[in-house]
Amino acid sequence: EFTARDVVRHKLVQEIVKAYEKYEEAKKNHGKDSSHDRK
Repeated sequence: EFTARDVVRHKLVQEIVKAYEKYEEAKKNHGKDSSHDRK
């Protein structure tokens, strides 16, 4: 799995990797909270 540190040559690729990591983190966190949101 790549991280932003692995891709230093191309700025666009760095941004995509960061966005993907942020999305994955948000997906994990949302999964924990989703049952709490439903009433």
